[in-house]
Amino acid sequence: MKLTQYVAEGAKLFNQFGMDLLNQGQHKECQKLFGNVLTLLKRFHGHQIHSLIGLTLNNLSCSYKRNGQIEEAQKALTKALEIQALAEDQVVDG
Repeated sequence: MKLTQYVAEGAKLFNQFGMDLLNQGQHKECQKLFGNVLTLLKRFHGHQIHSLIGLTLNNLSCSYKRNGQIEEAQKALTKALEIQALAEDQVVDG
């Protein structure tokens, strides 16, 4: 397995854990976790990585929204949609 695949699998697990934290009302902890996942993912490239960046930003947006941080939620969601569109373009072009 390539390093990118390990990173992707880890990112999926951390996203699941972050959503568990969110569902427990631990907003600061899940926001920190999602931020760390984004920092890691941004060091890699490819369709799967871009899709995971979009997923992580979407999850971060959910956390911001539930915490009443609406402006931050909108920014994260907008960025998630932009990244997801990029990932979809890579599938079409690639």
